[in-house]
Amino acid sequence: MTHQIQLRGPWEFEWLTPPPDGQAAAGRFTLPLDWQARWGEVSGILACHRWFHRPTNLDENEEVWVVAEGLGGGRRVLLNGETLADVADDQSSVRLNVTAGLRIRNRLTLELAVDASTPAPAGITGPVWLEIGPKSADAADQAASAEGSQTAE
Repeated sequence: MTHQIQLRGPWEFEWLTPPPDGQAAAGRFTLPLDWQARWGEVSGILACHRWFHRPTNLDENEEVWVVAEGLGGGRRVLLNGETLADVADDQSSVRLNVTAGLRIRNRLTLELAVDASTPAPAGITGPVWLEIGPKSADAADQAASAEGSQTAE
């Protein structure tokens, strides 16, 4: 059985390229983030940050995943400054295991690179959440195999 923790907001943003004329270089928002509605038909690269605490009461048989849907203009997903994955422009969702990289307090970053000449929706128009659930059978087999090789030495 899995459990979800929604990461609606507040989120923070910062422009990694110069912001649109007259717009702040950084600010806050709550999901969903519709790029065109907020900034119009402009191109640029934006880093969207959301802080969260490590889920409590995790046991050794559980994993934590970051799931994001409705990504438009994907570029990169980072946890605590470390790249988890590069996201293709046509990839609208991600599901990434973050268990090993969790700290007590964590910073999730979704970088968006938007080309205004592309008609596709941009931003984070879907939900983002943490998913907590049992380790997959593959992960459990790998852990058991690793334990077995350690005890055999």
